[in-house]
Amino acid sequence: MKKCLIIAEIGVNHDGDYYKAKKLIKLAKLAGADIAKFQTFKAEEITTKKAPTAAYQKRSKFKTQIEMLKKLELSDHAFIKLSKYCKKIGLEFCTSFFSEEKLRLIKKLNLKRIKIPSGEITNFFLLKNLG
Repeated sequence: MKKCLIIAEIGVNHDGDYYKAKKLIKLAKLAGADIAKFQTFKAEEITTKKAPTAAYQKRSKFKTQIEMLKKLELSDHAFIKLSKYCKKIGLEFCTSFFSEEKLRLIKKLNLKRIKIPSGEITNFFLLKNLG
């Protein structure tokens, strides 16, 4: 029987803070997770300056998607360091991505697996570059 993998969905719960992301990885490991999963994006690549927040986000202090997403970004350098930290403590690093630029970063990280975001499953231009 195959082992069930436990994925800790960190996503953007780090609030754009590298140290918080690192702490969440450590907590995922302590909780018994096998994989720590993030979301890798650059706000300007996935939304416009005028896109309003979604209905479920109206409670936030942000007026636009780009304003909110910019606060949730981590740099490529941060993702490289977090990936190395995961490896160091024996946790697999995984991420979903939303642009071809971030796919280049993910390929550089040489991950065992990636997650295709549900909103991108019909994005032919992104998917064709996976291989």
